[in-house]
Amino acid sequence: MSTYSKNQRLLFGALAVWTVAWLLPSYFLQITGAGSNLYGWQCYRSAALNIDSYSRQGGGLIALLKILSPWTNFLIPIAILSLDRARPGSRLRRGLPALLIGSGLVNLSWLSQIKDLRIGYYLWLAGFLALGFVISTLLREEGADPRSPFYPDRPGAGSHALPRLGAIAMIIALFSIVLWAVFS
Repeated sequence: MSTYSKNQRLLFGALAVWTVAWLLPSYFLQITGAGSNLYGWQCYRSAALNIDSYSRQGGGLIALLKILSPWTNFLIPIAILSLDRARPGSRLRRGLPALLIGSGLVNLSWLSQIKDLRIGYYLWLAGFLALGFVISTLLREEGADPRSPFYPDRPGAGSHALPRLGAIAMIIALFSIVLWAVFS
């Protein structure tokens, strides 16, 4: 029998969807007649390094959203760490669902190139939205209930709610992917 609640399992599932999206084809790049798929991590690298090209495309709201889009990925480890570390009821914790769902909406800007998008993009987007909704449910469930696995005075709260090792491993993995994408 699992020691995790339904919402905690959903949280891990949404996090897994977001993580797997980095390893799947996300965008089809057409280059002089031939084309190739870019994987999620390559899309991050391309979007983060081509900020200037978006501003030269005429600016506007879509260009601004595409400039912001790669940086929304850093909200995921911040969300996981704040669930594990931030005090219950803090502004950061209360704002997580809105930040994640808002990030998902920012990432919708890529739909302007819908014919070139692949499964990785849709999973990446779904990961943001699912994490936002699941964290919202977890925080509502948390409330001020001392029986909540996130309640700070409960013995073993940190190890039961979100394994710290898992949160740390995910952050190290994310930054490793980012460094590898930027410097490879």
